[in-house]
Order: sequence, then C-alpha cells, then structure tokens
Amino acid sequence: MSSTKSGKSKARVFQTSWVLNKFVLTFLAFVVWISFFDHSNLRSQHKMSQTLDEMEAKISHYRDKLQVVKQEHKDLANNIEKLAREKYNFGASNEDIFIIEPQKKIHERSR
Repeated sequence: MSSTKSGKSKARVFQTSWVLNKFVLTFLAFVVWISFFDHSNLRSQHKMSQTLDEMEAKISHYRDKLQVVKQEHKDLANNIEKLAREKYNFGASNEDIFIIEPQKKIHERSR
C-alpha cells in the first residue's frame, strides 16, 4: 500500500515539476511576448496580410485596366483620323463641321 502512494506522489511531483520547469516557462513567456507585445504581433500581422490582399487586388485591377488602355491605344494609332475628327473636331478643308452640344437645363426660381 505504501508503494502505491509513493508512486502517485512521484507522478504528481513529476507533473508539477514539468509545469514549473524553467524551460517551459521561458518558452511560454516567449510565445506570449511574440504573440501580443512584439512589434510584429498577431494583430499587426493580420493587418499587414489584409493590406497585402488589397494591394494584390489593386494590382490585378490596374493590370486589366492597362490591357484595355493598350488596346485602345493600338486602335487609335491605327485610326488616327477618327481620333482627330471625334476628339479635336478636325476635318478636311472642303468639309463643314457641325458640333451639337446638349442644351443646358435652366432652373427658374419662383419667388
């Protein structure tokens, strides 16, 4: 009977000594410090990850937009006359150019 009691107490002492081991305590303190108090803590890592995702989405958007602009540039370079006529109102010397602009709305105030 005494041998079983001493076996249980040794197991309990072993568990207590393992929990209070200086290496385990140091490791836990290190993990807590890195997770919450360091300049690269979990919250700042999460924010940086979100910022990175947003920037990657912007890069993708601007790459798509760049492809559209390159295609428009290619189209306009091939048809420079169309650009000059539509944007700058150019025409041949024997042509009359009529510019039709939408009429501005006039709001009358009644007093």
